[in-house]
Amino acid sequence: AAVAAADLGKTVALIEPTARIGGLTTNGLSFTDTGNTNAVQGLARQFYRDLGTHYGKSIEFNFEPSAALGVYNDWLTARPNITLYTEERLDLSAVGVNKTGNRINSIRMESGLTLGGSMFIDAGYESDLMAKAGVSYTVGRESNSTYGETYNGIQKNGPRADNHNFGNGVSPYVVAGDPNSGLLPGIEPNIPTPNGGGDHRLQAYNFRLTVTQAADRRAWTAPTNYNPNNYELLRRYINAQNITSVRGKLLKLDPIQGGKFDMNNQGAVSTDFIGQNYAYPDADHTTREQIVQAHRQWQQGLIYFLSSDPSLPQSIRDEMNSYGLAADEFEDNDGWSEQIYVREARRMIGEHVTTDRNILGQEMVDDSIGLGSYTMDSHHVQRYVDANGNVRNEGNVQKNVPEPYRISFGSIKPVEAEADNLLVTSAVSASHIAYGSIRMEPVFMTLGQAGGAAAALALDEGVSVQQLDYQLLRQQLISDGALLEWPNNLVSGSIGLAGVDFNDITPLPTNLRYQTTGEGFSGSWDGTGTQQIVAGDLQYTQGGYNITQPTTAAGRMQGSYHEPRQNTRDLNGALADDVWLSFLLRNPTADSVAGLSFNSTTNADPDDGPVPHFIRVDGDQVIISLNGSVDDDVTTLALDQTHLVLVHLVIDENGTDTLNLWFDPLDLTNLPAADFTATTDWFASLASVGLLSFDPSGNGIGGYLDALRISNGDQAFADVTGIPEPATLVLMMSLLVAVRSRK
Repeated sequence: AAVAAADLGKTVALIEPTARIGGLTTNGLSFTDTGNTNAVQGLARQFYRDLGTHYGKSIEFNFEPSAALGVYNDWLTARPNITLYTEERLDLSAVGVNKTGNRINSIRMESGLTLGGSMFIDAGYESDLMAKAGVSYTVGRESNSTYGETYNGIQKNGPRADNHNFGNGVSPYVVAGDPNSGLLPGIEPNIPTPNGGGDHRLQAYNFRLTVTQAADRRAWTAPTNYNPNNYELLRRYINAQNITSVRGKLLKLDPIQGGKFDMNNQGAVSTDFIGQNYAYPDADHTTREQIVQAHRQWQQGLIYFLSSDPSLPQSIRDEMNSYGLAADEFEDNDGWSEQIYVREARRMIGEHVTTDRNILGQEMVDDSIGLGSYTMDSHHVQRYVDANGNVRNEGNVQKNVPEPYRISFGSIKPVEAEADNLLVTSAVSASHIAYGSIRMEPVFMTLGQAGGAAAALALDEGVSVQQLDYQLLRQQLISDGALLEWPNNLVSGSIGLAGVDFNDITPLPTNLRYQTTGEGFSGSWDGTGTQQIVAGDLQYTQGGYNITQPTTAAGRMQGSYHEPRQNTRDLNGALADDVWLSFLLRNPTADSVAGLSFNSTTNADPDDGPVPHFIRVDGDQVIISLNGSVDDDVTTLALDQTHLVLVHLVIDENGTDTLNLWFDPLDLTNLPAADFTATTDWFASLASVGLLSFDPSGNGIGGYLDALRISNGDQAFADVTGIPEPATLVLMMSLLVAVRSRK
């Protein structure tokens, strides 16, 4: 916000309540929640490009906190019309905000510093200025009925409600199985009802820590007043689930630059301090500090418990001790992030309240100031005793977004009667569940740019922020690189050949995410950061297959996550009619999984999409999903051998689509009957593909994929196999064309 306003010639006072600018972006949230990276544009994209430059790359979304801090400091140094004030907190008493009517005149800090201004932007997670200026806001979860939503409120059985949960059989009582002994700390006795009803509760907070396995890592230490009994619920969860490892089971450890990891919550009992933040949004500074310290005490104790408690498997303790806080990050705070992750606090009730209907594309706004695209994501909110007398978490929602959505200018504007020279760019006007998607750092940057530009233009025009002509703001944002609508520029027709061999990237291994390797695609590979391009090719020569790959920097794709993950990419054109596709696959172990998805709307589990279509091999078992209908008894493919998968799609605009699959065909010059055939109303066109690889065992050995070829040109079969179409195939194709021409 400050940079956007300064770049339009305005003098800006930037007030930071801590000693470190940048919010969570410089405080440990380094594995960026991007959604569709192509929707991240404007100043936000410039930030990630500058990080890329720091690492010798075109762009980087997974970075060290110190590198992010360096980029922000460089930006401020280049703009002398921004004056930075650090360690200044708003005075929360009645004198903190001076107003005349609906106009803010000045604000006063606890130190006594008083700053006047013509325009004000509240970009803080807590939004104290908004609240003290008398702007309407809410805290907690609305009921679904408030705004006519589907995924808001209490969600005992919502999308992914079982994620980060206990399963069955974990007792909530001090003495396991004995209700008379009382409840363990942090567990509520009552079952939350009704589903979809509203309440005051907040999704949980934690610290995002930067950890490493480097030799100079900081050892884990116990917090003051450490009590291992505080983690009895964690001990029971580990025993009930027979957990023997940390990564992917008890902690989320995502790789970032510098050989480091971003530590986050994972599992039923982890770094999220569930239910202990409800008072935070409206608390004074002292009470908030107490809440923050309680969170640190919990998280530091939990990590120390995992590293040291003799009741845990030795494998858990050894793995936990193989990590430690990075010695060169947050050096003046013992390596600990300096800011807690406030996922949600106050939310303004402004001119427009964004709801899940906006996020899901059911209702579009016509005053867009930027795009969001991340899953509607809420962490758990409370812990309770279920009807069976077991402990259960409630509040987790992960609902996929079909495509990038528009965010209304009205979402950052208060109602004019309450404040006419204030914009709110973080605690925006949105329902709880819609905010679950908006609350990602790239979106906050996007909204900050819009807020800074709007404030500058309103000053130029001599009007309130509510009366600013949207077209002026729109023109300014577009000229500054913002993306306000999602382009749907895919057109039917022949694209010839699209394909990827992963052979043009050095050095290896490297993340597939954000790479542009291959041809015939638009944008970059988008999705999980757990898919790698690793050294070595998959080679296949049976049946006459004659696709050769360059030998320079030979690579193949492999995933390492313990749950389904993929990277997706749009084709240059959406394909219909007759489409041929081939790829090579190799599963090293019985737990390895690899495959392809089609037209997926998620970069996590393709089965979570609204219409999942995928070809997947789990160990040696081929699994096909069409329109959510799964066939898991297709055929088997030998482990640790390279296999050819040949796909023929006939996509009929009248709704009769045909899928044929061959696995290791013996003779491509005389193609036999398909190993799998299905006829269904599948989709209107093939617009994107997803590369799927993971290892549910947690050992990090997903399947390999290589030599992907897609074509609907005149030489489609030859494009994907390296040999001419057999005569029998040409005749079959001619008959299909003849039949379809008579419809």
